[in-house]
Amino acid sequence: FPGDAVRRLEFRPGGKAAPVVVTRGAGNSDAWQVEGPGGGRALNFRVVELLGRLEALKAAALGEAKVKRWERYGISDTSRGVVLRDADGRELARLWLGDAVPDTEDRLYARGSGPDLVEVSMGAVADLPTHAADLQEAPPEASDGGAPAP
Repeated sequence: FPGDAVRRLEFRPGGKAAPVVVTRGAGNSDAWQVEGPGGGRALNFRVVELLGRLEALKAAALGEAKVKRWERYGISDTSRGVVLRDADGRELARLWLGDAVPDTEDRLYARGSGPDLVEVSMGAVADLPTHAADLQEAPPEASDGGAPAP
């Protein structure tokens, strides 16, 4: 996928949890916004870094071709992953993450946009966001008005 065409990222934490959705500003704006849940400005450098890693992601190994039963690999419609969309909402790419690959130290089964099973490095996908706060600045600590600590 061409990284500059991506206007929306949907990070899916897995299970029934709501996806963390970030969108790029309209026009020439490169500012990213968290749409949900929680909303607000996203840390642009964090989103750009994640997008760059996804764009560079390569399969560590190829698996079964034209898989018919993804469940055997821990991959389903509710698996953890990410969907990338263009300005018109068309899907550019998708990545589902499944179970750890047996007898390897750091690989997961994965499904891309195609029909084939691949293995990816856990390190390459380890810090995909699962909460909106993963992409936002921490809120400033509440001021106590100068009162002494108890």
